[in-house]
Parts: sequence; structure tokens; C-alpha cells
Amino acid sequence: MGYSERPTSVVAKIYDPLLHSQVHILRYSTRLDVVDIADGEYATEASAYAELHEAAKTKPIIKDFVPRFYGTWTTMIKNTGWGKSNTRPAEDDSNGILHERPVRIILIEYIEGKSISDNIDYLSGSYRRALVPPAGDTDHDPNEEAKRLDIFARILHGLVALDHVGVIPHHHMPATKFIIEKPNSPTYVEKRKSLGKHRVVLIGFGAVEVTRCSEKGPLNDEHFPRPRHPACSQNTPQRLHGLYGWYYHEWPMNWNMFSKWVRDGNVFDAKDFTCEDEIGAIVKRLNAERGCGGQDIQKADS
Repeated sequence: MGYSERPTSVVAKIYDPLLHSQVHILRYSTRLDVVDIADGEYATEASAYAELHEAAKTKPIIKDFVPRFYGTWTTMIKNTGWGKSNTRPAEDDSNGILHERPVRIILIEYIEGKSISDNIDYLSGSYRRALVPPAGDTDHDPNEEAKRLDIFARILHGLVALDHVGVIPHHHMPATKFIIEKPNSPTYVEKRKSLGKHRVVLIGFGAVEVTRCSEKGPLNDEHFPRPRHPACSQNTPQRLHGLYGWYYHEWPMNWNMFSKWVRDGNVFDAKDFTCEDEIGAIVKRLNAERGCGGQDIQKADS
């Protein structure tokens, strides 16, 4: 499973139980099952990448928003105690027990770029975050403003596309999870008319729910012909507070200002999305089939 080409650079995501603390961060007397934790993270992320790999074949926004997936592996790593040499035989001759542990690996595309968090910092003496150089009311460079808003639009588009294919984040991803690819990187797509001028990639899927693998089953968004319009989603500036400083600082407190921007046809082309009237009709039909009320079920954890 995964892309068959041989890339020159990849990222190996390693799920080694020994990378986890065996002691609960709050309850020091509680011992944690680190093997279960590591395997759980691997299973979640591997299932998400496998699902998105299939979706990327027919949905350009998914291919653009998610790193290419090159497959999963399990390798056996020799256990060595503190101060022991790595050349120690894997099998202890004294009792014939094999001292190895399975370690899971996922290979994904290497994205040459910087995370959004690299451009965000706290203002001196304040809890407010801002771009470096400063954003909001102190940043008057129209070129930088247009770049930031295009990138924020790509994030909103990517998040509703994830909902549409049934890979649902349990919480909104922090800025560290979003990588902006350099325009001169080998894999960068120069002509990006339908996807925006900049490529933004979400690199972490350890805290998601793949609805096809869950007891809850598909959400409303998976029945829509196209992703939900960002204006109708739960991905508001308030919920994406980890990106504060990237968008207009007035947005969290001024819904009308954000709504005007997100509904601008030059930002999001309505024909690429399922809009309010169509959403209402589909949700009404789905709820009639389920025999439930008029709730629009967007998120697995809501």
C-alpha cells in the first residue's frame, strides 16, 4: 500500500514504545502500557494515511493537503540495557529468550518547508500571538497579508475535505502540524489555480477518527457530493485559535468580518463545495432515514 515511486527523501515516523514515558505525567504511581500506547498511535495514523491515500486518487485537495504515503513496516529492534553495547547478541544465551521488540514505521513524503508555528510567537508581555514579523494591526504589507490569507484558506479547504472523506480530527491541529512547502522544492506544483498559490500540508494524524473503522459510522459530510463549504463548517477562528496571529486579529470577536471573507467567491468557489441549502436538504433526508432529529452531525466528538 502506498505510492510505488522511489522518492529521494522520505520521513520515517517511528512508533517505538521506549520513546514513551512509563509513568503517568500526573499520577506518578501509575505505570503506563507503553506498547499499547505506541501501537495505538501507529494504528490510528496508519489507518488515516491508508484512507487518505485512496481518497487522494480522485480528490486533488486531499493529494495536496496530505503527505504522500509510502507504506508501513514493522522491524524488530534489539533491546539493550543501560551501558550495554549495541553489538550484544540478540539472544541471551543464559535462558534462550529473544530480547527484541517490534517497532512500527510509517514512511511519508518529505515536505521541504517551514511549519506555521515557526512564524508565530507570543507578543512581549502578552498572551496574544502574532506573526514574526508582527501581524494584525502592525503589519501593513499587502503582499504578506494576501499570502497569509491564501494559506489560511488552504487550511480551511483541507479540513473540510478531511471531513468529507471521513478522517476527523478530535481537536484542531496546532500550528506545528501545518507545513508550508517552499515554492522551489522539487514536488511543488507551479500552477495551482484551483488549489491556491501555496501548498499547505497537514503532517500529523495521530489524533483523528477514521469513521469507516469506528462504531459511529459515516457522518453527514461523507454523504455530501462535495466538501462542506468552509462558511458552514465548525472551523472558525475561535476553534483554530492555535493559528492566532496568522489571520486578522479581529476575526475571533467579529464574526461578520470573518463571514464576509469566507463567503467571498474569490476565496472559495461555491461550485467546489456543498453549500447551505444543499446541506439542509441532505441532512433532512438523512435524519428521516435515521429516525432522529434535525441535528447536523459534523464531528465524531461533538
